[in-house]
Amino acid sequence: MEKILHNILGEIKTLSSDMAGLKKDVAELKADVTGLKKDVAKLKTDMVIVKSRLDEHHAILTALEHRTEEHSAQMTALSENIDYIKGDITRINKRLDYQLAEIAITQEVALLKKAN
Repeated sequence: MEKILHNILGEIKTLSSDMAGLKKDVAELKADVTGLKKDVAKLKTDMVIVKSRLDEHHAILTALEHRTEEHSAQMTALSENIDYIKGDITRINKRLDYQLAEIAITQEVALLKKAN
């Protein structure tokens, strides 16, 4: 009977030792969970900052896109104005060529009349 009690006492000591190990493991897990909670809280804070910056960058990008569209429209208008001006210059050059030709003819006629 004493041997049985001694075996039971040995088993109790082993269980007690195992329980102490489990308590230590649980305490470590609690510390890890606490650390993870802090990390998640920090990540949430960081995400708020990142989202704020992302919203700001989106607003800037939208403004730049709008400005680019305005500049594109202005460039198109300038190009059309330049084409119109080129047409005017071509018409003016043709008129000048015609008038210079008329002047030359008039001068030749005048010279011929003088010569006769």
